[in-house]
Amino acid sequence: MAEQTEKRQGRSLTVPEAYALLTEGLENPETLGYVTHCQYVGRLAGMIAGELGLDAEYAEALGTLHDIGRKLEPNRHVYAGYVYLRERGYPDYADICLTHSYLNNDIDCTAGRTYPRDREEFPFLQRFVREHENTPYDRIIQVCDLLCTSEGGTTLERRLQDIESRKGRHAKSQLHYETARAQKQHIEAQLGHTIYDFYPRLNGTPA
Repeated sequence: MAEQTEKRQGRSLTVPEAYALLTEGLENPETLGYVTHCQYVGRLAGMIAGELGLDAEYAEALGTLHDIGRKLEPNRHVYAGYVYLRERGYPDYADICLTHSYLNNDIDCTAGRTYPRDREEFPFLQRFVREHENTPYDRIIQVCDLLCTSEGGTTLERRLQDIESRKGRHAKSQLHYETARAQKQHIEAQLGHTIYDFYPRLNGTPA
């Protein structure tokens, strides 16, 4: 799969600024599972990116924002988050809302249920996912999303079992698992060690 070189558009965000966007308008955000999940994804992504010589703060901010759409429209969070962040002037960060759930540039290669075909945004979302050239940051966030719960790091197998228990399986569930495992192994080959080695630093209450 082709990976584009790093290109930035719009304004950059620090991690505290990303967290402020994620929690803006929420009461007691620390009690919301998706908020702490986003923090863990961000922190793990930052650790991985830093060790790979990438921009750790950018990776952590992306992870922090990947599920921001859940505070807007939980049942269509990928699209809602994308629109929200573009309207706020953060197009680079908006893209991660669309790309984090879909592997192989395939709208159906996702954990749990597939995106409903009857929604008006489906043609746009399908085309975007198919044509988007994933960056190393996209790949890192995709994997970290599948390694973090609201309580910290977990194994890929446990995370996918949990998602399937809540959302069910579909025709490409096995392909999604195999692709996610291969993507994790590719990142680990670059690191020279397992991603799970980061967990002693990751697990606990998000900062």
